[in-house]
Amino acid sequence: MGGEADIVWALKAELVLDVTRLHSWRIADIGVDSDASYRNSPCAAQLEPMVSMPIRGFYPDLVCNHASPAESGIAAFEVKASFDDWVKGMTQARACRDSRRPNNETNLHKN
Repeated sequence: MGGEADIVWALKAELVLDVTRLHSWRIADIGVDSDASYRNSPCAAQLEPMVSMPIRGFYPDLVCNHASPAESGIAAFEVKASFDDWVKGMTQARACRDSRRPNNETNLHKN
């Protein structure tokens, strides 16, 4: 299996392709985290543009704008090259998700 940079490159490539295939969704402004591991990877040129976009102290590996006739927003992706890192990835993804809710409310474990 490839490293995180290879996985992010594949995700970005698929999102770029989907721009032409998805008729109801528009995906734009795809940016990859400007972490040194991505800047120093063999696929760095294909990962451009690189940005730093902290969300609650975490830096998603890839962000993009999305829009449909009904809604629009920002999608953030957290990528892990190893299954052993899934807990860390879920924690980071959860922090990004919860940051868009008023008063940091979630639908889980409400009393």
